[in-house]
Amino acid sequence: MTAKSLSEIDVTGISGVKLSYAIISNSKVLGEESKNIEESKKYPEEFKKIEEEMRDLFMANALSDEEGNPIVKNDTYSLDPEKVEEYNSKVKEIQDSPENKELFEKVASIDKDYLKFLEEESPLKEDKLITVTLDQLPKDITVNQMSVLSFMIKELKTE
Repeated sequence: MTAKSLSEIDVTGISGVKLSYAIISNSKVLGEESKNIEESKKYPEEFKKIEEEMRDLFMANALSDEEGNPIVKNDTYSLDPEKVEEYNSKVKEIQDSPENKELFEKVASIDKDYLKFLEEESPLKEDKLITVTLDQLPKDITVNQMSVLSFMIKELKTE
């Protein structure tokens, strides 16, 4: 469950003071928790320069139209198939250079720790979330709404 999915729930037919309050309150708690988790994955400041260099390298090797503008499909850029080897070679050069190697190892370690953290049980304290009972839900709640709200319904929570 993310704050985004909770905040995007179709609230048509959702009524009741306690349920409405729970949705609003839990959205705020989950939003703050999500922000904290993302901030815990900060890379070293000097890595930003390398990221920018690699982004520029990617864009220089992306598929382009006749005017040289990168082609975007489904909000994604693609490498020019004719430039893939050259691009991969330059990326490897950047990653393996003596001044960057240790930095890439540190970033890989941050990523590994971050993924491990995400796989573990959430550090979010249950008592920060407001729960409701089944009888506090509207009679015409949809399956999708029930699915999104299930984490905050006492009778549906699994221990």
